[in-house]
Amino acid sequence: MATDRFPMTGRLVLDLLGPLKGARGKFLPQHLWSLEDLVYHVWRSSLDTREWVRRVRASLFLLENGFNHNPSLFAPMIFDTISKLGPIQMEVFGLGKVVWETRDAEEPDRRFRPLLDLYSCLYERLYHLVAAPLAFANALLHSSIDPRSLIEHDGRVRPKVMEDLETSRGFPRGLLTGGLERHLRNSISHGRYETLSRDVIRMEDRFPSGQISWGPHTFTYHELQDRVFQLQFTCEVLLAALIMFEVNNHQVIRERGFVSPIQRRMRPDIAKAYIEKFAEVHGFECKEVSEPGHETLMIRVTISGKRSGPAGEIFVGGEGWARKYLEDIRTEDSPIRQQAYGLLQMTLDVHDTYKVVVLEVEREDGTNVGRIVADREAREHIFDGTKSIEEICSLLTEDTLPDEMIPVIIRGIPREA
Repeated sequence: MATDRFPMTGRLVLDLLGPLKGARGKFLPQHLWSLEDLVYHVWRSSLDTREWVRRVRASLFLLENGFNHNPSLFAPMIFDTISKLGPIQMEVFGLGKVVWETRDAEEPDRRFRPLLDLYSCLYERLYHLVAAPLAFANALLHSSIDPRSLIEHDGRVRPKVMEDLETSRGFPRGLLTGGLERHLRNSISHGRYETLSRDVIRMEDRFPSGQISWGPHTFTYHELQDRVFQLQFTCEVLLAALIMFEVNNHQVIRERGFVSPIQRRMRPDIAKAYIEKFAEVHGFECKEVSEPGHETLMIRVTISGKRSGPAGEIFVGGEGWARKYLEDIRTEDSPIRQQAYGLLQMTLDVHDTYKVVVLEVEREDGTNVGRIVADREAREHIFDGTKSIEEICSLLTEDTLPDEMIPVIIRGIPREA
């Protein structure tokens, strides 16, 4: 039902990470959604794409070996980690937006503060979590220590454990710890910094006795930004490895009962972020996701009405180089009912735990177009994709959408100009 089966970032995921997919691996929509954002960030930045993939491969290799060594112990641990990532990823995403929005701010504190907040979140909340499965796997393979003793009660691992892991396995320094700087984190957490101007900050760290242990150092905005992005780069390496592990193993793990499926609901703001991507592909804009009742999910979208074409230009550049890509873009008119069903099909992971889903469709001016009310059985038929539009319509509790067409933008695969 979706008309854009291979959007730009989807193709990039297959190009960069497809070779890491095992024989039994399968990309599900939630995998592509997460990997597209990571790959797109790397691709559009000055980061070394080959180095990123090399680190993902090394991390994934360690995870796979840990699983093969003791699948019944490793599988629950890594799946528990993956289940905790959603809210933290949303926090990082929100802080990243603020960094972008304030990068040209004139007030020194307003410009630097988002960078400091982002580094703290990456260091304190995300890195400790995404690194834990690698420490667990390494302990299973090369240690007499119970791997569970390395993991804190909240599922996190101490950075020192990861530094020791790099050394013991002979990894290049920074492969799994790039951007981790304990003194930088302490300077931020303890408020031992001073913004000297719009472009310069001074930072230091001290022993409990009060003596200087690091610094004082001065950093320009861009120097500090580079340090923050180094840690984000590392976190995204580990995230991609976790997702690729699930791509390769989720089916066998469930078939063999290593992990009992646990139905978890996304927070409404996380669900909205998930749905937004697929709504755009289907010609809509997601405006609201809410729970009017415990067993009901309400999704409110508007018809975007956007048209585009015939081609777009994408410039990708790093230090000392630049490359131009052309992306074919066209607009097709598609039945609104088909696109609405397609949106429900692609977002089953969001609404799978609800008995009823209500999809409200409005026009750009806020006037009502119609709505779909679907119970779980009907949504499973939509997801299977084997029934016709007419058959699906007859299964729905309610479908008041009109027989009209809406514009849908179709993006082709980028090619070098």
